[in-house]
Amino acid sequence: MIISFLVGFVVYIVVNTGLLLLGMKVLTLVRFSLKDALGVAFITEVLSSLLGFMFGFIIGNRYMMLALILTTVIVVFFQSCLYQIAVRATGQTLPAGKAYIISAVLYLSNFLVISPITALITGTFSK
Repeated sequence: MIISFLVGFVVYIVVNTGLLLLGMKVLTLVRFSLKDALGVAFITEVLSSLLGFMFGFIIGNRYMMLALILTTVIVVFFQSCLYQIAVRATGQTLPAGKAYIISAVLYLSNFLVISPITALITGTFSK
């Protein structure tokens, strides 16, 4: 179980770093350094993991869908704020709408891309 979490953590950071570098360059014409993209991907993974655990633990027993929706909305909001702060640190600006789009795409990639990759690596992919 802990191995699966650690593999998922590393895969999340690697994939989101690549998507962040590509998404920022294509969508907003902002260039991140690899160091900045790795830092932002690490912080967003820690944030989304902690919020998911917190909401899942507090209200997940009875209202799992509410916990999932609250976690998604709050994580997308905080990620977009973090992306705006990181871009501002490079001396450029990132509009809020584009930050929300990038944040939503990267958060959805956690379910659509990163989960299957993690399952293939750990050997828990159902046939």
